[in-house]
Parts: sequence; C-alpha cells; structure tokens
Amino acid sequence: MTMHARPPILPLSQVEFSCRLPVLDVSKPGVNDAFITFPAGTLTPAGTDGWNYDWAVDRWLPVGRNAISPDGRRYAIAKDWSPGPQAPPACMSSTQPPEPIFV
Repeated sequence: MTMHARPPILPLSQVEFSCRLPVLDVSKPGVNDAFITFPAGTLTPAGTDGWNYDWAVDRWLPVGRNAISPDGRRYAIAKDWSPGPQAPPACMSSTQPPEPIFV
C-alpha cells in the first residue's frame, strides 16, 4: 500500500472583480428568485417571482425556460388558469414592463 502525500493548502488570494449571478433559492417554499454576489457570497432576494433569468434582457421572467424564445426576447404565458373560459396564451415581449405581442 502506497501512501500519497496531501497536496499543500494554497493561501487565499484577493480578487479584483465582483459579479452577481441569478439563482433560484430552494431553501424555502415558493418561487424565490435571488442573486448571489461573489466574492462576498451574499444572497439577495430579487422579489420578482421569476422562474428563469433571461440574460438577453437582464431580468427574471415568470415562466419556465421552454416558454422563452431562443433569442430571449419573447415568452409565452397563460394568464388565467381558473376553471371556466380561459384567456388564450399570450406572447409577451421580455422588455420591462412586458408588452403583449400580437402576431
């Protein structure tokens, strides 16, 4: 049996940049869109009830990834899930505020 030496522990380095990444916080119930900052490691709620962050327009969208267009500029959403007559799905622009797109 051969013993392997542990690799040395490297010292921490200071970085000269920071970033903010969108994450879904699943540590509590509900939709919890948030941002985690680096290198601080802080979690800041976004509070938009978004399901997917759209990099093309730099904001959270209230739908799953499969409802977002490949270019990220539009998404489909059904606004009324109540029993009875329902509104048809809408195609929305991903701008802020979102606007319906009629085709």
